[in-house]
Amino acid sequence: MDTKWKIILMVMLIIISISGIFIALFIFDSRNNLTSIVEIEIKSIRAIVKTIEEEKSHSYNNRIQTFINYTNLPRTEKLIRSFALQDRDELLRLTTPYLNVFRKENPYFSTFSWLTPDNHVFLRVHRPSSFGDDIGKMRSDIVDANKEHRRYAGYMTAKAGLQYRLVQPVSYKGEHVGILQFGLKDSMLLDAVYEKLKVPMGMAIPNTKFSFITHSKLPSLTGNTYTVQSKQVDLFQQSEDVIDWDREQQKVTLQGKTYIIANAFNLLNYKQEPQGYIFVALDISKQIETLRSRIGFMLFLSMSLLLISFYILHSSYGNLVQKIIDLNKALKQSNENLEQQVAQRTQKLQDALDDVKTLEGILPLCSYCKKIRDEKDEWQDVDSYIYTHSQADISHGICPECAKIHFPDYYEKNDV
Repeated sequence: MDTKWKIILMVMLIIISISGIFIALFIFDSRNNLTSIVEIEIKSIRAIVKTIEEEKSHSYNNRIQTFINYTNLPRTEKLIRSFALQDRDELLRLTTPYLNVFRKENPYFSTFSWLTPDNHVFLRVHRPSSFGDDIGKMRSDIVDANKEHRRYAGYMTAKAGLQYRLVQPVSYKGEHVGILQFGLKDSMLLDAVYEKLKVPMGMAIPNTKFSFITHSKLPSLTGNTYTVQSKQVDLFQQSEDVIDWDREQQKVTLQGKTYIIANAFNLLNYKQEPQGYIFVALDISKQIETLRSRIGFMLFLSMSLLLISFYILHSSYGNLVQKIIDLNKALKQSNENLEQQVAQRTQKLQDALDDVKTLEGILPLCSYCKKIRDEKDEWQDVDSYIYTHSQADISHGICPECAKIHFPDYYEKNDV
């Protein structure tokens, strides 16, 4: 691969790296934004569910206490007395009108029961033919209310389902005579929340607690550890393989769509122990699809930029690189020529220096004719040798001694 393509490849790799980092940051930021949006929505849902639960359930706390306070509400004295006297028929006759009123006010009002101090059902006003059973093993709240003479409220599993139950100790003329219980249907909170939010939802109940439930009308789906009750139960078919109901929040794919399954409200008993929870399924398929579309667009844009960059590099920058390469080659050649010239001149100087050194050395001189023997063993006149082996020019003159010998008359006349 020549230098031009190496440079283009290096620049392309830099562009690809920068594009990859930018896309990664974009995906990370987009996912964080989606997570934040989901978190905000879940917090909002939890606040809504809590408000609805307090509105629908807790309002009965004061009402049940008022109902058994016959000193302030004299018309209820007869029914309290009939309960104290264990007169089931009279108690049914007196309390049935109240049951009708409660159901008219709230169609989810389901349980209106009287229980004896030994935790047996004395009368189920809503189902009068069923009585006499001991529910102490199933309902610890009733056991504690009978024992401690205190009112308790919370979500408890019973035959009718995981319902909101209020158990109120009843006394007549200062003597504890048993328990009055109000119960609200397990679908009350689900329907109220669904009406408000319009999202799939349900209750997740541990199988150990769901085993007590035999008469719930909510559609249910039993898994390995939890039973799901929901009017949209078909959505959660075969969900045991993909949903971990012990987690507060998780992303799952159901029927080809992506959902966030989140715990919206813990259903606590009178001891504040969890009996199950209400969950919501938030469809985030559109948000995921939007995110994927944006990522796809970013990838397309990056690829387009890469192609454009390649074209620019190949056409314009590539030519520039080629020119630079050619200039470098020319500069290299020029440097080589210059080095060669310098070497030649250096050699000439060295030769001249060697010549100078020859003159500075011992010269073989004829003792008679005064000729000098050169490096070729040839004899030259002194002036020829010096002219050849040095930078000096020769000029001829006569010394006084020679003048006396060769030109005595001229020497004496001019007194040289």
